[in-house]
Amino acid sequence: MTFGISPWGPLNLAAQAQYSPSTLDVPGVNLDNNTTNVVLKETVGLGMPGSFLNNFYVGAKTGVAIYSGDRPTDTNLALGGTLGFDIPLMATHHVTLGAEGTYLAVLGGSDNVRTPDQTSLLGGVKYWF
Repeated sequence: MTFGISPWGPLNLAAQAQYSPSTLDVPGVNLDNNTTNVVLKETVGLGMPGSFLNNFYVGAKTGVAIYSGDRPTDTNLALGGTLGFDIPLMATHHVTLGAEGTYLAVLGGSDNVRTPDQTSLLGGVKYWF
């Protein structure tokens, strides 16, 4: 879930929360390993109004990655970059269809198996006020 504002032209600021449940199911072991990310996302548009690149953006994310489930909860700093696009679905540009790819480096984890870096591909429909 993302809530954002566009304070000036191509600049966007947002708060984003993402939850990813997963289960490791091997013979004799069934472990839940859930990931929750809470980040601030800063993006800037790549093109001028009217150009094809106007639909694309690049940005950065900063926040926390929380690992929980059938193990002690770990909370660590997460930093990363994002690249995405939003294509208008209506002439008014109030509704867009988009996707973004993100890489988050998780800092401070004592074990990269327990607190791995993350790669995600997210899709969404946005309503712009």
